[in-house]
Amino acid sequence: MRNLNLQWANAVRSLKYAIVFTDLEGCIIDYNECWQQLGLQNDVSPGFNWRGVNLIQIAESRSHNGDRLAQYCLSKLDDLLNGIDSFEPIQYVNHSSAGIQWLLLDSSPLRDPKGLVQGILISVHDISSLHTATAVSINRLSSSPISRLLPMCAVCKRIRDNQEDWHSLESYLKNHLQIEFTHDICTECIGQLYPQYASLVERKRGTHGL
Repeated sequence: MRNLNLQWANAVRSLKYAIVFTDLEGCIIDYNECWQQLGLQNDVSPGFNWRGVNLIQIAESRSHNGDRLAQYCLSKLDDLLNGIDSFEPIQYVNHSSAGIQWLLLDSSPLRDPKGLVQGILISVHDISSLHTATAVSINRLSSSPISRLLPMCAVCKRIRDNQEDWHSLESYLKNHLQIEFTHDICTECIGQLYPQYASLVERKRGTHGL
């Protein structure tokens, strides 16, 4: 059992997001290196010992000053202490020495091997890279040729580009959005081109609709 506990402790310390454990009073029992790094980014001294710090008291202080994140955490405190995992992960913006960070806060009851609640588990994920990737994708989409009105021939349905050249819809999407196509045939065209198979297709559609 001791080796197993040691393995779990090492696993928690090696995680790439911040983890902290508190007792039932909200005092920190243990934390990993990422929690320490998060503190450093928020001007906490490198040698600061987080053990014994009461996070509930900190949340109460911030709540009195109108901090909505702290208010949300406190609203879930009774559930957590009673073993009810009702905490919904919440994103928030943090202004730190590393710049603007998007963090994801989650919390759940901390149980012993018998299932009894011994405290609270808190995790903080830095999801700034996801927000950056989303912003880049949005910017690319907004500057994409597909985000504006496309001139389409009313007869052959080809698309005219900025150089006044005409392209099939398939080639236009492939060249501008790197979309690859595979080919099938719709039920209407099957009915027109291969009427002998139309009844079979209809029966198949009816079966899937059940």
